[in-house]
Amino acid sequence: MRWLYILPLRLRSLFRRAEVDADLEDELRSHLDHRIAHEIAAGRTPAEARQAARGALFGIAQRKEQCRDARRTAWFDDTVRDIRYALRALKRTPGFTIAACSALALGIGANTAVFSVVNAILLRPLPFHDPHRLVLIFDSFQQQGIERGPASMADFLDWRARARSFQSIEGFSNGSITITGQGDAQQIASQRVTSGFFDALAIRPILGRTFSAGDDHPGAAPTLVISERLWLRLFSADPAISGKTVAVNGQPHTILGVMPSSFPLASAQTEAWAPLTLTPPTRRGPFFIRGVARLKPGVSIEQAAAEMNTIAALVEQANPKDYIRLRFPLQSIPEAIVGDIRQLLLILAGAVMLVLLIAVSNVANLLLARATARQREIGIRLSIGASRGRLIRQFMTESLLLSFTGGAAGVLLAYWGVAALRTIGPSLPRKSEIVVDANTLAFTLAISILSALLFGLFPALAASNSRCGENLKDGARAGESRTHGRLRAILVVAQITLSVFLLIGAGLLIRSFNLLGRVDTGFHAPPSSVLTVLVTPIGTRYPNRDAVAAYWRQLLLRIQALPGVEAATVAVTIPPNRVAYTDGYQIEGKPAPPGTEYPAVPCPVVGADYLKTLGIPLLRGRFFDSRDRGGERDVTVISETMARMHFPGENPIGRRLKHGHSSLNNPYMEIIGVVGDVKYQGLEGETPPVYYEYAGSGYSSVMWLLVRAKGDASALLPSVRAEIRAVDPAIPIARAGTMAEALSESVALPRFRSLLMTVFATVALLLAAIGIYGVVAYSVTQRTQEIGVRMALGASGANVLQLVVGQGGRLALIGVVLGLIGAAAVTKVMKKLLFQIEPADTTTFAAAAVVLGTVALAASLLPALRAARINPVVALRNE
Repeated sequence: MRWLYILPLRLRSLFRRAEVDADLEDELRSHLDHRIAHEIAAGRTPAEARQAARGALFGIAQRKEQCRDARRTAWFDDTVRDIRYALRALKRTPGFTIAACSALALGIGANTAVFSVVNAILLRPLPFHDPHRLVLIFDSFQQQGIERGPASMADFLDWRARARSFQSIEGFSNGSITITGQGDAQQIASQRVTSGFFDALAIRPILGRTFSAGDDHPGAAPTLVISERLWLRLFSADPAISGKTVAVNGQPHTILGVMPSSFPLASAQTEAWAPLTLTPPTRRGPFFIRGVARLKPGVSIEQAAAEMNTIAALVEQANPKDYIRLRFPLQSIPEAIVGDIRQLLLILAGAVMLVLLIAVSNVANLLLARATARQREIGIRLSIGASRGRLIRQFMTESLLLSFTGGAAGVLLAYWGVAALRTIGPSLPRKSEIVVDANTLAFTLAISILSALLFGLFPALAASNSRCGENLKDGARAGESRTHGRLRAILVVAQITLSVFLLIGAGLLIRSFNLLGRVDTGFHAPPSSVLTVLVTPIGTRYPNRDAVAAYWRQLLLRIQALPGVEAATVAVTIPPNRVAYTDGYQIEGKPAPPGTEYPAVPCPVVGADYLKTLGIPLLRGRFFDSRDRGGERDVTVISETMARMHFPGENPIGRRLKHGHSSLNNPYMEIIGVVGDVKYQGLEGETPPVYYEYAGSGYSSVMWLLVRAKGDASALLPSVRAEIRAVDPAIPIARAGTMAEALSESVALPRFRSLLMTVFATVALLLAAIGIYGVVAYSVTQRTQEIGVRMALGASGANVLQLVVGQGGRLALIGVVLGLIGAAAVTKVMKKLLFQIEPADTTTFAAAAVVLGTVALAASLLPALRAARINPVVALRNE
């Protein structure tokens, strides 16, 4: 308990120093007076007594320092002095200070920004209770190439009836709703969920309540839960929103509550939840539900997966015509939310760590050069008794000040970077949670301290070496020792090696992105001339398919009459990745092998002029036309891949196929044409076989309107909006834009990762160039006399140029070779991020070597030219 008495004294010594010093002065003066009196009493004169008393107390000043040391405040005084001295020293060399802080700001800022993303997506706990016990449940149709697909209502009810590994099983499906009566009609991304969905996730609303038991039963009153974002945007944050009624798809729905904006299981666009009505199924399809369940305590995900596969086998056994090799796979919710983005984030984190290491190497090089320039100062301090440890502490104080200053500037850069990411970055999971928070600032502080240790310790040890005093004794000029020179060269080689890693990584992603941009989409219409708008005629005015078909026919007639319109049509599915419908198929006379089914493929339902509007080439037969509008016979057009796959060496025209598998009683459709392949599953995806169905009278209530213009299609958007409003002002318009914008959106993530890696590689290249320049330029300064002697003995400017450039070239060559060897192993982790290119791509490796070699030579050339212009007379005179 002794510390309870000592602690107040320590704190008083630190924070009330003037008062403590005054008390100490009084106390020592009292001792001195008492000693003087004692000496006088012993027979000494006052002068002799005072001198004897001072000698007995060994001096007042020394006693003060001993007392301060006894109170352990000397370290605080020394630290304050170190900080003041470091500030003065850094102020005297503004060029060095700015260069070092700038390099650290780039490295620490990049790490802070990327850590903000990693922290939000990978590290921050999900807003669910015990999220690792939450799993998603899917259907897997291996024969159709679907690993995790939606389930049917019948599957979902079987899960609930048979599974025993879960506390509860709930379901959800993604879709959209139309809200009217709140200004313009708006289409809202939504989810339909079972009544216990929010309870299973243990998510509470910020206002009102969520669904209760029975809300998902047939005949229940329509209800709605909205997001915080929709509450703010459409309802002006009305605190009395619970219980109010809003028109959804033309029917009144009661708003029950408001969910927080951070809801990772929904997409970033989801703004409303409605009950998923548990209507008893009459067949195994359609497939649209995904399950979410909470494991019982003590049940592992592996045990639950085994049980679900057993249930799948029983379901398949009971329905052999509907399923082949059925499984019900599970996926933990944390894994599902992060998805494939984990690898990208880890690669980016590794990239910015390389940038930081390059920055640290750069600053260490600057510190070594600065230590060489300060050898006389160091020698003086060592000669008057300063210990090596005291010098190391002083240099580390300077390093910490540099690192903290760079870290503070890095935080500002990170704030800007995170804001830019949230504005222009692609759709990332938990994107709204990416912020520079307390955890991020703690990370910044940690890497600032670590950086100071990395770049400050070795220069401090080298600078404080006792041999530094020999130069002072000998009166020699301060010069760089061989050890310093080697260490600086090693640091430059390390910078170049790490820069090669980043250059090759960026080069691979850039080449991959360029190859992706050159992928043939399959349609020949200029992307900027095609306008796409998602239109949803839903509500009481459209109670059946005939009413929906009449709406589309009227709208298309009006759109086609607009000036500047070449063609207009509709489709349920459009390229490059807006696939709304996939299904299997069966070819008449060509059944799938026993025990298998043909895979589910895109089967766009399209209007008459769809193929012409997009400029999809006709290879054989004909397009849909007026002969097909009566609906007397069902027809289809197939893609080149499907024709090649199923009709090699024969004419498919006149043959028949039907959608769905063989057990369904769907009508066969006659093949009337073969068209070129089109990318419907993303530019990076494979090109599957496709069959097109003619909409005829079977127009969907959710379709894409496609308008081909004679020029820039975006100029037609106001006119198209006006025509849609003229037909029915209650119809919402969503996702309006050109096909060029759709293509750009589809490659947003590859473009984003290429951009980031390019920025990191550029920063690394700049820092490496500065490092090479610094080493070569300093070497020229140190070797001025040597160069003067060489020139006096007959060396030409070209010889000197070759000598100096050769020094930088050797460092660059060693670094490039080491970098290429290391990159050959490191880039293998990027394989999944690349498109049509191998991680060991020779062209990229060669380009990186050439770029870095060129930069190294350019960085060496400037000091080499200065060396070549040295006047030997002046150089020798200054020796």
